[in-house]
Amino acid sequence: GAAGIGFDREELNAFFTQYLALQKALVASDPAKAEGIARKMEQITLNSMPEVSEAMAALTKSDDLGQQRALFFKLNKAMAPYLEAHQNSGEIYQQFCPMAFENTGAFWFSDSEEILNPYFGDAMLHCGAVEKTYGAL
Repeated sequence: GAAGIGFDREELNAFFTQYLALQKALVASDPAKAEGIARKMEQITLNSMPEVSEAMAALTKSDDLGQQRALFFKLNKAMAPYLEAHQNSGEIYQQFCPMAFENTGAFWFSDSEEILNPYFGDAMLHCGAVEKTYGAL
């Protein structure tokens, strides 16, 4: 997987690889690309992860950047417990931007400590901080 990140569930390996591509498309403020990646992600069968599947289904139907970013946050909240429970190698950085969604704040996941903000893109590319590292012993 990306940067040695691996999970004990095969579908999560495929899903997280695409997730990182989705995150980068949102950093680049490219809604068409984000929608295409979301469609690929929706093809991956996620067993007993209903909230994740639900967030993905909504993402595949949106080509509006603002809406995609809101759904992306919903996806992140749904993914968090599964990432934590099933990660078995590498390090995942949970990053937080306090200014997202009118200063209510939002987090996302990255394979790098560098902050590249998927909620603002170029407008505030480096706004945020690593809040938590998964997989670090």
